[in-house]
Order: sequence, then structure tokens, then C-alpha cells
Amino acid sequence: MLKRILTSPLAVLVACGLYLPTTLAADITATLPAAGGFVIKGSDGDERMRVDDDGAVILPTIPTSAAGDTVLCYDASGILGPCAAGVAVGPEGPQGPEGQVGPQGPEGPTGPQGLTGPPGIQGPVGQTGNTGATGPQGIQGPQGVPGTLGVFGTNTGNAAAGNTNDCIMGTLILTAANVGPGLPANGQLLPISSNTALFALLGTKFGGNGSTTFALPDLRDAAPDGTTYMICDVGIFPSYR
Repeated sequence: MLKRILTSPLAVLVACGLYLPTTLAADITATLPAAGGFVIKGSDGDERMRVDDDGAVILPTIPTSAAGDTVLCYDASGILGPCAAGVAVGPEGPQGPEGQVGPQGPEGPTGPQGLTGPPGIQGPVGQTGNTGATGPQGIQGPQGVPGTLGVFGTNTGNAAAGNTNDCIMGTLILTAANVGPGLPANGQLLPISSNTALFALLGTKFGGNGSTTFALPDLRDAAPDGTTYMICDVGIFPSYR
């Protein structure tokens, strides 16, 4: 690539080797013909410099670089060539005005998923929802063991109190008669004052206030149908062995 450099006539002559080792005796003037230029060649016929009619100077021997951006310097032997790094560099110019904002670039790819954060604080308990619909009826279970319905507790406790002298006081006697030995055990209250011996055996475990009354057990529901449990109230007082 040829180098085009605008320079003065004196610099052109010096670049071609037309310089004096001492002070110039006089200016050398080269007048170019109209619409023309001149070429300086070496002994081998190669061009050393070309000057166009527009004043542009072409130096074929300068190393290739972008046109118009090369600064030339003389080396120690008087040869003209590219300057060394940092030579003939002017001061840094002022900062230019800020340019317009460029268009937004394309959206980048999605980054990797971040780590899972710590669990948040538990929220308040919500309101109770409406009652759900009733579910279908379950399968009927197996029939249970026959109970005692109709065997106990019907038409019981109806026997009248009867006299006896040989029963053990407090003993229960089951009777199907209308009259039985002792008193019917129907849970009734008895005065302590007239039944001190029986009170001594029963106390208030079946009821009464313990000061003036006590109660007999109520065994009507436990008696077979049509019978009465009697309790001996007059008879032999049991003793400890």
C-alpha cells in the first residue's frame, strides 16, 4: 500500500535524500506542470517518492498502515521512516461529548436457578370451612349376641315383706312369690332408729343421710321377670370368724 502524505516542498526533497549535510545554501524550488506531478526513482528503477498535482506525497517505501495516520521521523542515519512508539505523540485532547444511547441489546439467556430460600413465617389459621356433605351409609355390621331383653327387669320388686327368724341379716333372697322373707330390695329409705342392726351391716353405701336414714339396694332391674329380690332385715346377725 502506498503512503499519501501532505507535506512541504522542503520536506519532500529531504525525504528523497536531497538534503545537505550542512546548512542549505539556498531553497530548491520544483514547479510541477499543470495536471501533472513528478517521480523520484532509485538506480534500480524503483520509485522512491511521487508528488501528485494535488500536493499529495506518496512514499512507496514506508511500511503499510492505515492511510493518513502515520507520523514519519528521521533515524540516526538520516533515513525517514515511521516513528518509534511514543514519539511525536501530542497531548491527549479533551473528552468529546457523550454520544447518544445505543439501541437495547438482545435479551440474554436465562441464568441458572438460585438456591431455595429459607421457609417463610407461618401464616394465620384460616377460617373453618363449611361442613361437608354426609357420606354414604356404611355396611351393616354383623348381628350381635342375643341380649337379656325380656328376661330381666320386667314386673319385678312386687313381693310384699314377710316375716322370718332364721335368715342371716343382710342376705339377699330371690323369690317368685307374692310375699318373701324380709324386705323387697327396691332402693327405699329406712329409719335408722328402728333398723339399727341392719344399718350396722349396710351403712349408707346405697343412699341415705347416715344420721336418720339409710337405703336398701335397688335390684329391680337385675331381677328376672316376675321376681323380687328380698333382703333379710330380721334374723341372725352375722359375726366375724
